Amino acid sequence: MRGCAVMPRQDGMLAHLIGVHGCYGTRKTPNLAMLTAYFDESGIHKGDHLCVVAGWVGNDTQWLSFVADWIKALGHRKNLHMKSLRSWEGHRSYYARLLSKLGPIPEEHHLRPVYGGIWQRDHEEIVKGKVKETFTSAYMLAAQLCMKAALQTLPASETLAYVFAQQKVYKNAAQRLHDVVFRVGKFDSRVLGVDFIVPASTVCLDPADFLAFQLREYNSDPSSLKAKLGMPIFGKSGGKGFGVGHIHTKKELSDLVATLVRLGFLPEDTLHKGNK
Repeated sequence: MRGCAVMPRQDGMLAHLIGVHGCYGTRKTPNLAMLTAYFDESGIHKGDHLCVVAGWVGNDTQWLSFVADWIKALGHRKNLHMKSLRSWEGHRSYYARLLSKLGPIPEEHHLRPVYGGIWQRDHEEIVKGKVKETFTSAYMLAAQLCMKAALQTLPASETLAYVFAQQKVYKNAAQRLHDVVFRVGKFDSRVLGVDFIVPASTVCLDPADFLAFQLREYNSDPSSLKAKLGMPIFGKSGGKGFGVGHIHTKKELSDLVATLVRLGFLPEDTLHKGNK
């Protein structure tokens, strides 16, 4: 799974509203947030990269106005997928122009950025193998941070439904995320649903894709070419004090693991050994 959208929904209309290419909703849907996740699946940089879930929150009117400007700035492209941009050095000028046009658009339409992250090296050292993985993978921990951040942008009277951009590699994680929201956590009554869509089906996932990619690049190496060219998505903040969200510290992860261990949230193999 690469991305996620969040929106308040009514009458089970979420899948229909989000599936439209322009992310056109009805005037009854007050908020929509698009979130996305990036993970290094190759293992080449194991222990170094930042796992991020990030995106934008806005009401229906804001998203409708965003769509027109975003599509115009895309030019001949149908969508923006940052991982599909190749040969950054060779296309430096073109990418600089494209990203400088697209980057400011979410902020111009008053969309609010949200994010959650965890360093893979910290997860490998502190979390992996210590507790049951179902809800504690790097992806799951980052997603839960981002979901919490999205709710923090809303008044108490408004509701949200989360919509993730569908990818086969995170299919199981997506189902677990649904489970932790509805069957386990129920952490906020404003959360009404979790759904999953194909990223190419709407441009509303594009700025989330851009933001998550940039957060990973910027936090990994702010002097890299990709990080420098992606700065426009940070808007006027320039990356300082940007958005609502959090990246787990090592101490926070250690405290979390200690709590889960006390509660008996142990790996399956540990539980089996204990029963022998």
